[in-house]
Amino acid sequence: MTTDPNHRRTLRYAAGRLTALISVWLLSSGAAFAAQGTELRWKFEAGTDLVYRMSMKNEAELPQGMGSATTNMEMTQRWSILEVNGDGDATMRVTIDRVRLSMVTPMGTVSVDSTDEASTGSPLDALKVLVGTGFTQVLDARGELLEMSGLDELRETLGARGADPALAAILDQTLSEEVMRNQLGQGGIALPDETIGVGSTWDSTATIANPVSGAMTVAMAFEVESVDGDLVVIGSTGTVSLEPGATPQLPIAVEIGDSAMVGTTTFDTGRGLITVNQSTMNIQMSMTMGGQTNVIESAVTMTMELVEGGE
Repeated sequence: MTTDPNHRRTLRYAAGRLTALISVWLLSSGAAFAAQGTELRWKFEAGTDLVYRMSMKNEAELPQGMGSATTNMEMTQRWSILEVNGDGDATMRVTIDRVRLSMVTPMGTVSVDSTDEASTGSPLDALKVLVGTGFTQVLDARGELLEMSGLDELRETLGARGADPALAAILDQTLSEEVMRNQLGQGGIALPDETIGVGSTWDSTATIANPVSGAMTVAMAFEVESVDGDLVVIGSTGTVSLEPGATPQLPIAVEIGDSAMVGTTTFDTGRGLITVNQSTMNIQMSMTMGGQTNVIESAVTMTMELVEGGE
């Protein structure tokens, strides 16, 4: 195992950036997943709440024989439906109810749970400030983002709650309106207008702004695998690649190789909502700092599961 302090600093730096990226990814993943589907429609109802648990597991092989690292993050989001107009457009408040994160690396294990009042002494404690924060968005019945607001308030709240300065700086970049609009509005696809049955396929391509890696292209292919009563199962495959000329806004150079994705979504047509979504992505990330390049191979599993509401 290398003891070069520059290598350790680079890995700690990368871990901090990855933690912030995961936070924003989970924060925005609800609307991204909500945009997947077939001849289906969300049935939002004013005055009700939908609670989704978003989780991400990242298993990474570290460079230069340093071993492996596993990151588990879980975020519970509450979608409070404030209003639904005659066209089915829903105005909702998205609030973070809980955050849990653990990191197991060759240098040790750290974890944090927002329900624990005691400080762990870890920099990860800064993630607790996310609880109770949120933003407002408007989605149509096809899951397409129409409007969003409250990002300035969210950033100010995080700053007022004393987030770690380094984390706060990253969140200020990743919670910009441009980044969030791209991730929320183009992270998936709106439900198609046409009738789609078992075996039907369709494609989606989106460019997502990302301050960690630069602009990324997400290309997805969907197929309706089965229909069993109200439950429709949709399979998906895809790739993630950097846009040519992408320019990350970080002091270390980050490159993301082409990534293979595979996933499954279950949509309940009776209740008009996603019950579970799971996808796995294999990704290669190269980081260069001070002339030293480190390559990390990762397998990232993301899950979105309905835990309350929609009865």
